Amino acid sequence: YQRRVRGTNPTVMVSIVRRGAFDIGSGATKLLVADVDVAAGQIVSEIFGREIPVPFGGDMLRSFDQATLSQEMMHKGIEVLASLKKIAEDHSCSSFCGVGTEVFRRASNGHVFLGMASNLIGSKIEIVTQEMEAELGWATAKAYQGGESDGSVELISWDSGGASFQMVCHHPDLTTPNQIWMGGLGTSVTVAALVQQVRSSTLGEGAPMINPVSEVEARSLIACLRECMSPAPDWLRGSSAVVAIGGYNSMFAVACRVSGLEQVSGQQLASSQVQSALQNCLESTDQELERYADFQDSDPSGLVVPKLCLLAAVFEHLELDMIGYQPCTGSCAGMLVSQDKFWDVNLGIDQTNSPDVISVHNDDPVSYTHLRAHETPEHLVCRLLLEKKKKKNNKV
Repeated sequence: YQRRVRGTNPTVMVSIVRRGAFDIGSGATKLLVADVDVAAGQIVSEIFGREIPVPFGGDMLRSFDQATLSQEMMHKGIEVLASLKKIAEDHSCSSFCGVGTEVFRRASNGHVFLGMASNLIGSKIEIVTQEMEAELGWATAKAYQGGESDGSVELISWDSGGASFQMVCHHPDLTTPNQIWMGGLGTSVTVAALVQQVRSSTLGEGAPMINPVSEVEARSLIACLRECMSPAPDWLRGSSAVVAIGGYNSMFAVACRVSGLEQVSGQQLASSQVQSALQNCLESTDQELERYADFQDSDPSGLVVPKLCLLAAVFEHLELDMIGYQPCTGSCAGMLVSQDKFWDVNLGIDQTNSPDVISVHNDDPVSYTHLRAHETPEHLVCRLLLEKKKKKNNKV
């Protein structure tokens, strides 16, 4: 529908569209339904948001070649997607888009699953590059910054999921190229590193037994993770402009819960609090950690310590003292406010047939430098770590 905006120009009209965005990640499938001011690229109101754990990443790492999704996991993924779409339709949403992230870039049959998913929602679900995933994370952080999103304040977004992470800086002066630091490390990779590298065991079938994790194991795991990261870039080292985005299963939310902090917009999370949270969870059983994972659609308590280890590893590696935390439903907000290919009516992606829908295109080239951590597939990360361990043992 359209509404008139009060101001000096009585002809200015704003188009409001109800949209649904799916973020199908390595560890969870997320949906956000919202009313969007298309021309302004702003979310007017969030209608519904939810994320449901679907461990595609762990499933792939347990396959015979560590690069294939099982039929059972793909079936579960379609069931979850169908249930979320039904909820969206119950909220009068019929316009959808979606993206598939790291695990679908790696899995040999990832495109097969996303093809089925696209047919289900009636719109093409894109397998996005890690660069595009990074930009969507930044757009999501920006969408929640309110009055600070006008470009006058530096913003570095931090998005970390099941199999990868991205950190992006858009400089407020608009003359410095955007910068990205990213890599193939996420929760599923961290679990694999703990099991295979630190404990010299195998993943096998089903979820591995993680708890209890000793302090020695935690420090060894953090060291392993840091070995897979490239040196901290100058623009990121020690920065106070980092805003982490993620839902209630993200490592940022876990750290807040363990630290007794509210999971609200603008929450600050200090390095000392991350270290204390990790220390408080070591040598604990699944049952003892259940209080941090006892809610609807929660990841299992066995992932609490690996998430905190990954969080601590990045904090240490980048010499961060404090970050902001912005609760959100994946990178869905970034897609919802996007004015590019995700909602291009000519591409058949936006199914809203209303003539009130406004498409705004920006053809200006995007320039940014890539300062990446090792963008190595999850199974190769673990293999490289194992090879390093064998070399060390041979020297002894």
